[in-house]
Amino acid sequence: MKHSGTEEGRGLPRVDRMTEPPVIGRFYLVPTVRYVYCGIEADWPVMGPLHDDREHLEFPYFHYHVDSRFISAALCRRLANAHFYGGLEILFAGNPLHQRDLPAGYVDKKEAMAMPAAELRALGRPHPPIVHRRRKMHREFVYPRLEVEAIVKDRKAKDRSFLAMWAAHAGMVAQRGKHGLICPHRNYPLGNVKPDADGILTCPLHGLRICARTGLVEPGRKDAGPDTCQGAPAAHGVRLMDGEDGEA
Repeated sequence: MKHSGTEEGRGLPRVDRMTEPPVIGRFYLVPTVRYVYCGIEADWPVMGPLHDDREHLEFPYFHYHVDSRFISAALCRRLANAHFYGGLEILFAGNPLHQRDLPAGYVDKKEAMAMPAAELRALGRPHPPIVHRRRKMHREFVYPRLEVEAIVKDRKAKDRSFLAMWAAHAGMVAQRGKHGLICPHRNYPLGNVKPDADGILTCPLHGLRICARTGLVEPGRKDAGPDTCQGAPAAHGVRLMDGEDGEA
């Protein structure tokens, strides 16, 4: 089994440069950040470029997402004891690594949303640097599915904002980069993501569903529209995205 992106002198593939999914039980060089997360200081495995989510999700703070595939069972048990969100998948998806210890007067989210991104980022502590470390893959990534009807009727606005974000990107076509398809939302390379039985790649950052064969961004839930992954995307309404490969 060949992998792309092997670190020089280390002999292990860099997971953020792979063009096929990693294998449970094998070791890889994984991007990590030294961080206190849920009260636990550790070198946390992370995914994606450093980014904010002002648009749609109204989260103005720069952050990384936790890569749960490379977190040991022992550390997961500590997380389960430290923080309960109805499941670790929901914890990881909804609680990224971010710096919010801003000076007094700037901690209010409404004020943060009104500030230019560069100004807000400058107020917080600098994010620790990315360090690639040897890590074992323990599990497949599972993005928590949101029940659309429950969200519309009962759930909080944050969950409805995910629906708006998914709808805004549905019908786009993801570009192919040297490390696989690139999610058009935050330019995350999907070469190391495993497609499901229907050939759909779910971006681990925010749950966009993308056809592995055509690159077409699907609706936000499986039953929200026709199955477009089995055929070529229609020309009408498809937008090609200009994106960069968001490797670490």
